[in-house]
Amino acid sequence: MVRTEAAILLLALLLPGNGVGGDWPSSLDQALQEYEAADAEAFGQQPDGILHYSYAQADLNGDPWPDAVVMLLPPGYCGTGGCTLLLLAGTEDGFKVVDRSALVREPIELSDDWRDGWRTLVVGRGGGGVPNGIALTWFADGEYTGGLVEEDDPRVAALGRRQVLQLIEVDRR
Repeated sequence: MVRTEAAILLLALLLPGNGVGGDWPSSLDQALQEYEAADAEAFGQQPDGILHYSYAQADLNGDPWPDAVVMLLPPGYCGTGGCTLLLLAGTEDGFKVVDRSALVREPIELSDDWRDGWRTLVVGRGGGGVPNGIALTWFADGEYTGGLVEEDDPRVAALGRRQVLQLIEVDRR
């Protein structure tokens, strides 16, 4: 009986329209377009649509829904210092943006360190007047925060194992 219930639950999670499990790429694309529309409106502009980005599926918060790490690649989101990085939490209804960081470069790494139920990330930084290096970004008080650090900073060693995310590029231009 328990196996049957587990199989039904798994099937329900994978069917389209049931959270991000059913149609992951489509749900991610929809969340990015909604994000860009809100961003454009905040600046009094018309949205162009985010047609160029790189992403990786990741477990950021330990819940059953896959999360996404997305590097936005359109000119308005990239410059000499790097590009905008979005962290999106998978939900039953799709995705929700939980963090936006500017001036980020690859590599992007997930660490074994968890804070307030979320994974700590190590991201590349540099260019545009910022020296090449890394930044730690961790979850605290309901949001991601962080800052530049040196590779030999003791906080980096304390993170434990780090997994480099292999970003997949999407280009619909």
